[in-house]
Amino acid sequence: MAKGLDERQAKFCGLYAEGIAPEDAARLAGYRKKGVEKTLLASEKIRAGIEAGRQRADGGEESAGKEEILGFLTGLMRDKKAADVKTRMRAAEILGKRAGAFEKESAGEEQERVVIVDDIP
Repeated sequence: MAKGLDERQAKFCGLYAEGIAPEDAARLAGYRKKGVEKTLLASEKIRAGIEAGRQRADGGEESAGKEEILGFLTGLMRDKKAADVKTRMRAAEILGKRAGAFEKESAGEEQERVVIVDDIP
């Protein structure tokens, strides 16, 4: 448990650090009063607890960090023997989305237009 936080506050910090919406994190931590998440997020102790939770999530032993996840997906994508094609394609799709491989061309670039003329009598 984080320093100076009670059990519900620590649970709220952990849930919020994992990316859960503040309202849902407060409800799952055991708070019943609506709007309590705003009060919690205004507290310096809570913000410190959230930051500590994020640091644990990025590199702690409890969950995989970003680099570990990317390494896992890359290994899965390349492993022809252990994974089926559908699994490998899904890993490649996730990596491609992260790399921006599927983004539309920017509006500033010129695009060629094709005009079809139907002039056959």
